[in-house]
Amino acid sequence: MDDDPFVSRLARRLRWPIALVGGASAAIASADLLSWAPDRLTVYTAVAVGVAAAILFLCAVFDMKLQRAVSALNADRRASARQRGWVARITGFGLPAGDRVLLVVALPLLLVTLVAANGYHRAPAAGLGFAGFFLIVVAQLALMARSQPTDRFLPPFS
Repeated sequence: MDDDPFVSRLARRLRWPIALVGGASAAIASADLLSWAPDRLTVYTAVAVGVAAAILFLCAVFDMKLQRAVSALNADRRASARQRGWVARITGFGLPAGDRVLLVVALPLLLVTLVAANGYHRAPAAGLGFAGFFLIVVAQLALMARSQPTDRFLPPFS
């Protein structure tokens, strides 16, 4: 759709490469935790993935169409959560999760990041996991905001 924000169109076109980068990040971070990958490879990969995530994030921050679309998305999700009850209001359980492929990739990345940071205290693996997770989250948010109205801003606590 031509009315979609730039970041949403970009994330839609790069959905599979982003998922592959996330999967590779999870694999390399896991290999680093098991001492199968050198720290130098993990750090260089974390920098590359972090730069890609930062570029996508900055595109999302400065795109006012996306900001208004996310505002409309949040208003729809709040209304759905009110209908579903207090569990949905607190946790978001039962609400649409967005792109399932990116969700499936994001969960192992989050797990690897938490294990690397809290269990093994390995900064390179934790950094790579976080960079990959951040890239997936920004792409997921941009994809979820597709086809939302971009003509008005809704206050967050309405």
